[in-house]
Amino acid sequence: MAITIKLKSFNMMALEKAYLQFEKLVSLNLPIKVDNDVFTINKLGYVRLPKKSNIITILKSPHIDKKARNQLGITTYSRSITLNLKQSNKIDAKLMDFNTILSNFKGVSTKVSYKL
Repeated sequence: MAITIKLKSFNMMALEKAYLQFEKLVSLNLPIKVDNDVFTINKLGYVRLPKKSNIITILKSPHIDKKARNQLGITTYSRSITLNLKQSNKIDAKLMDFNTILSNFKGVSTKVSYKL
């Protein structure tokens, strides 16, 4: 089973911090609980996706002066994490719940897709 997690944020430092927290949790080698099944992590992949910039131009004066303009911009940074999992029968007292891990990232939106 493969899980792809897409992280998006307007703040690059928050995005990198979220990845480092996730990597630290994965390095503990604890089984992960996804829905009602238990898995162990085989491999962790990390890809930096291109940043997207959105620039908007606003006229300062609506009447005569068309040269007076303001430009506002927002940059969105994206990262993709891929986890290759194998099913495990081992049930420990320390199971990582996948949904609670993803909800701990502050300032980062997450999107998860599963592939069997």
